[in-house]
Amino acid sequence: MQEFIVAEVSKNWYEPHQPDPDNRILAQRFEEIINVNLVRGYALHSFQLHRLMVGPKAMNETIIAVFRRQPQ
Repeated sequence: MQEFIVAEVSKNWYEPHQPDPDNRILAQRFEEIINVNLVRGYALHSFQLHRLMVGPKAMNETIIAVFRRQPQ
């Protein structure tokens, strides 16, 4: 098994009146990834948050996370 794995989770934010089929905020999505990887035996080691304006009224947020295999 690999000692480290990497995960990425993103969320696009648009003008308030545009529909979003997934209303979960980025933190909720990230928490799910943390929990799934814990079950797989990997704990969160580090992460970075990146924000980028992708249009006049649109933003992308991305978290890139590194998980480390936990001793058994």
